[in-house]
Amino acid sequence: MRIKSMLTILCIVLFSISGFSQTVISVEEGADENANLTAALVFANSGATDDLIIELTTDGGVYTLNASDSVTTNLTIRAKEGLLEKPTIIPGDTIDNFLEIDESLLSESITLKLQGIKFDGRFADGSLNPFDNKDMIAILRNDEADRSILPNLIIEDCDFSYSYQNGDPETDKKGTFIRVRDYGTAGTIRIENCTFMNNSDEVIVAQKGRGRDGVFSPADSLIVRNTTFINAGTGPKVQGLVTVKCDGDSATPSTKIILENLTFYNSYQQLIRSNDCDATVVRNIITASPDTTLAAKSNNIIPIEKESSSISHINAYNVAYAMEEIPEDVDSWQFILENAFEIAPGRDTGGDPGTPDTETIWNFDPMFADAENHDFTLMEGSPAYGKAHDGGALGDLRWATNATSVAKNNTSAPFDFALSQNYPNPFNPTTTIDYSLEQKSNVKIQIFDLTGAWVTTLASGQHQAGQYSVTWDASNVATGTYFYRIEIDGQSLTRKMVLLK
Repeated sequence: MRIKSMLTILCIVLFSISGFSQTVISVEEGADENANLTAALVFANSGATDDLIIELTTDGGVYTLNASDSVTTNLTIRAKEGLLEKPTIIPGDTIDNFLEIDESLLSESITLKLQGIKFDGRFADGSLNPFDNKDMIAILRNDEADRSILPNLIIEDCDFSYSYQNGDPETDKKGTFIRVRDYGTAGTIRIENCTFMNNSDEVIVAQKGRGRDGVFSPADSLIVRNTTFINAGTGPKVQGLVTVKCDGDSATPSTKIILENLTFYNSYQQLIRSNDCDATVVRNIITASPDTTLAAKSNNIIPIEKESSSISHINAYNVAYAMEEIPEDVDSWQFILENAFEIAPGRDTGGDPGTPDTETIWNFDPMFADAENHDFTLMEGSPAYGKAHDGGALGDLRWATNATSVAKNNTSAPFDFALSQNYPNPFNPTTTIDYSLEQKSNVKIQIFDLTGAWVTTLASGQHQAGQYSVTWDASNVATGTYFYRIEIDGQSLTRKMVLLK
């Protein structure tokens, strides 16, 4: 396909933010082959621009991807702002994966960003695409590629479903959603406000790469927040639904991992595994009702390594039946506490084992609204409220709709709608934001960087009138100026803050 003919059909808009130019291509559902999603990706990789946004504009539209190609430029694929229903990308023809970054094709580091989209591994007739490369989104490289090139992968507010290598859920052993494979090494991988459902292997897997010049950790950092896993890891070879294996060399940096506010339901019982990774943080997790049809390889729920890592603030509900046989003469919950959560020495790097915070590991009914129909809203009165490390709710915060999911300062005095300046400011790395509501409201507090790109959501849901505070831990973002915005029922307030490291 010639680039010139594409330019006459695709809707392309140039815009500039503070001197930074981007190209936006608007794609409608049902566009012809010169202006559809596949054509837009071909244009992205043509070299005509070094920073492209593909915007899917049809409310609830279904977009077919007829051929996968390696991303070679800074690329954002996003839903148009204001759509009531997310657009969905499905296979048009059989494809090995939806998107990949082959670092061997890059001359510099790039960022692939996905926002507000559904990725569904089924064809239009409902049959399953065989993802022959085992994954939907992949980062890879060949042995000779420049290892200083570290692409970033940012995924926000996306839903992924149906990843099976051979298109057969009954027999498939492989089928992941996000994978760093071959000799791949990434910069930052950040996944927030997402849902993963129906696959046969790990959901997110990043394993150390081996090349002629050594062994390498798979990424600088992996951050997964506010994410839900449903019917995940149904095959026989799952290591952990989120698995990271670092290089095992204590002299080199390992992947920094933060996994927090995650909800797991009817999935493989081993949730998270990390090997030889320094300072893995696992907290604010709900796992409920693991799939009883899956044979457990061990009693592990969360096995990670190295003494600087931490496991805390976990609710493991209704998990005993998914474990290996628990001796009859011991208390089953005590057995789970002692065996299912582990911080071991690095298998290659050694060191002293760490200790999970068993005082913050519980076994209570989280009171989901309708788990069988995948509504994991925490009902009013759920004990998951107030149990997180910051006083918020356990699990994916998108399901936390009760005001007690953030710290509240009760008083009978009337309040105005207000957003205070954060304190301290400048800060490093944590800061507190106070706000008040004059009446019961639907609230969202978000952080944005200087370009206007979304960074994280601090609070979301319905709150009663009152005074509140939330804390932002910016340990894993760069020094710079950020904006925080509160939105309630059609109103918004924004303030600026400065992170200095």
